[in-house]
Amino acid sequence: MDGTSPVRRKLVAGALASATTLFLTRCSAGGGNGSIGVGLPSGPSAANSWAEDLAAMANNIRNTHPDPNGITRSTTWNNTVSSITADANGKSAKENLIAAIRLAALMQDEHTGVSTTPVVLAGTPIRFATASDGPWVQQITASQVNSLGARLIAIDGIAIAEISTRLRAYISAATAEGYAFNTPPMLHQCELLALIGVGRSATQATYTLRSSSGAEFAITLQANDTSARQSIYGRSDGPAAPLWLSQPDRNYFMVPLSTSQSVYLRYSRCALDAAAPIDPVFDSVANALAALDQPRLIIDLRNNAGGDSSIFSNAMIRLSNAFPRLLQTRVVVLINNGVFSSATLNLYDLLRYPNATTIGEPPGTPPNHTGEVRSFTLARTGLGHTSSTKVFTLDSSLGSRNYTPNILVAPSVDDRANGRDPVLARAEAFLMN
Repeated sequence: MDGTSPVRRKLVAGALASATTLFLTRCSAGGGNGSIGVGLPSGPSAANSWAEDLAAMANNIRNTHPDPNGITRSTTWNNTVSSITADANGKSAKENLIAAIRLAALMQDEHTGVSTTPVVLAGTPIRFATASDGPWVQQITASQVNSLGARLIAIDGIAIAEISTRLRAYISAATAEGYAFNTPPMLHQCELLALIGVGRSATQATYTLRSSSGAEFAITLQANDTSARQSIYGRSDGPAAPLWLSQPDRNYFMVPLSTSQSVYLRYSRCALDAAAPIDPVFDSVANALAALDQPRLIIDLRNNAGGDSSIFSNAMIRLSNAFPRLLQTRVVVLINNGVFSSATLNLYDLLRYPNATTIGEPPGTPPNHTGEVRSFTLARTGLGHTSSTKVFTLDSSLGSRNYTPNILVAPSVDDRANGRDPVLARAEAFLMN
């Protein structure tokens, strides 16, 4: 990349919200026995390999990251680098991997962190999602289907608030919202929790849950259970998925909303969709807006982890050409703490529209942030990591603070578990008022 027009040219590795999320995805995908990868140095003779690569990772970040907060020049950074390289001798590959994640997390930047791992960490067959009042069970095996929709209270007897606090040291995030969004994907990783000292076992975990009726109960799950998971949405006896989650395989789609006489455009990833070319979708939006006496547009960016910001920008130019009244149209933008990176750039594009209103929760990536990812593969262990290389300033008045939507709406566990979408409901009510 040549560095020109950085806002338009900003890309995110793999279109993922954070290196932590990518790390967890790869750990989960392995599923199996948590074994060391083929060809990875292991045992006492591997200590120097890890020490060298951890030092190389620290140097890569220090030499490429713009580091506006001066983290790599801090005593904390220097002490952490010295500690993890000195302690690599005698530690397992998994322990050194955790050390690498902790080092990257010091940067408080979701673009900087571990991207590929030479080891697999064991996890249980449960998946959590975030809500304003805590993590809740979104997926689980059929044998535990009654746990779907329950709120997480504790793991192995440790309160979720304590676990979340401890996990912050291993999450690369720039905001409290980013931490909150990236915590639930870590909670089924029993081996990870055991390695950082907040879980009792690398091979199983006991989850204390609270049902919608307020009753507490506990379930114990084994790691590496390959049973198929069921989601709370899409089951015959479960709630229907809310509109914004109704087409999870689509990067974008549009739906006319008769109740509010508006057009709903879901944009869930800053990437082209091979199954659905983007131009016809935005042409359909233009046609639907033109058919309305009072055009209203709802653009949903929630859980958009980023990618290439120019895709949406170019599509909006096409939309404005096809529908010249767009600048006079009432536009509502739906956001939450799953809006990261290039999606935040697109949010700020939309804020330039004179009739734009934002509804929901603050984004995961703040307006002023680091990005423009560079990727590295460490020579001795095969560990992959990323580092930001540029600073993006979208709103100089905010400094390091996050953007706050015009209308705050924070869905609860009860909303999520019952398929309700108070954010979209508030948007429709706002447009009809």
